[in-house]
Amino acid sequence: MTTALIVGGGSIALRHARVLGARGLDVSFVSARADLPHPTSPTVEHALVTAVPDYVVIANDTSLHAQAVTDLARVGFAGRVLIEKPAAVDPVHVTAFARVGVAYNLRFHPVIACVRELLESAGQDERILQVEAYAGQWLPDWRPDRPVNEQYSAHAARGGGVLRDLSHELDLVQWLIGKVTGLFARGGRIGDVTVDSDDSWNVLLEHFGHATTSLQLNYFDRPGARFLRVVTSERTIDANLGTSAVTVNGETTTFVVDRDESYRAMHDDMLESQSTVATIHDAAETDALILDIEHSARHREWVER
Repeated sequence: MTTALIVGGGSIALRHARVLGARGLDVSFVSARADLPHPTSPTVEHALVTAVPDYVVIANDTSLHAQAVTDLARVGFAGRVLIEKPAAVDPVHVTAFARVGVAYNLRFHPVIACVRELLESAGQDERILQVEAYAGQWLPDWRPDRPVNEQYSAHAARGGGVLRDLSHELDLVQWLIGKVTGLFARGGRIGDVTVDSDDSWNVLLEHFGHATTSLQLNYFDRPGARFLRVVTSERTIDANLGTSAVTVNGETTTFVVDRDESYRAMHDDMLESQSTVATIHDAAETDALILDIEHSARHREWVER
């Protein structure tokens, strides 16, 4: 039986545990919590001895990802590693592992898979012209069992903030549309929902080939929305992740999607050596894009990439 070790004990760690347990894996945690549903170790080193995992999921605070990778490498782990997004890990530090993926699970959402297929099957003369990407949700609704000020999302020092929390959109527009060659951004903390982390961004991205993306992210929207609109020379593709629907030139297809489907598919990809999961190099590009967005906002300037 494959044994999975999950580093972290928060809501996303519990989701990974639920999905992997249902897949038949033997699951354990590294966490200071004492109320988790599987065996728990206080350190990575202790877990590597007691659980002997084949597969590790790093799902603690973003600011702790690099230390978890260092701990795994130091004790000689050489199996597969999935790092929650954003990775915030230098690719040179993960070369000892058999495979490394980053958990941009929306790549596996049926709506996004449909968009990917539509774009890949486009005719040679069809060009992407404009893209709109939007993700907004009221932060207190994310983890209703915990006060916002106790959540890592609310604290900049813990790697929180909407730009990193909702970095799925940065991964998706690069994966679907292409490399970002320039950008201009405005954003930061404009409300009072967080302790000190950023809560709102508006970003203009230019891609190789001159298509542009207008990106909006926020912690304010109630009840929340997430969509992607791609306008080409031939079609308008509206992808709504809230309603699980894709509309192409007015014709709509709706998908039946359960909340763990994209996570199951992502873990299948990692464990079965498929090729859709974001690589550490994909994630490093997204990490660099985040820093460029922050630079643009801080200096009020266009950033060439």
